[in-house]
Amino acid sequence: MDEILKLVLQTAIMALVPTIVAMAIQALRRLHIQLSAEQEAQLDAAVRRAILEAEEWAAGRLKSKLPVTSYQKLSRAVEQVIPAFDLTPEQAEARVKAALPELGLGASANFSRPLAGSGSAQP
Repeated sequence: MDEILKLVLQTAIMALVPTIVAMAIQALRRLHIQLSAEQEAQLDAAVRRAILEAEEWAAGRLKSKLPVTSYQKLSRAVEQVIPAFDLTPEQAEARVKAALPELGLGASANFSRPLAGSGSAQP
């Protein structure tokens, strides 16, 4: 009787192992996706902070009557984002440029919002 019980338990365990492994793999995949989404949100927030800090820096320079170029502001923001998230300069620059219109800044900011009096403004 003991041998039959052992055989049944071994068979049941062998049948359940692939299911348990598949469930564990699914859980790890979901966890990775959640971590990636969280990291993406942190990166977006860091990019916004870097842009706003660069704007503050530029405003301070302009108040002191020192010249500021858009390239200097871009470079300053990019330099803050690179070490925080181990990005290449190209990746950081692309992130910063993509976030500018969202903050109402940059050359394309005027095109991302409807013009006043155009009748296309949302209430």
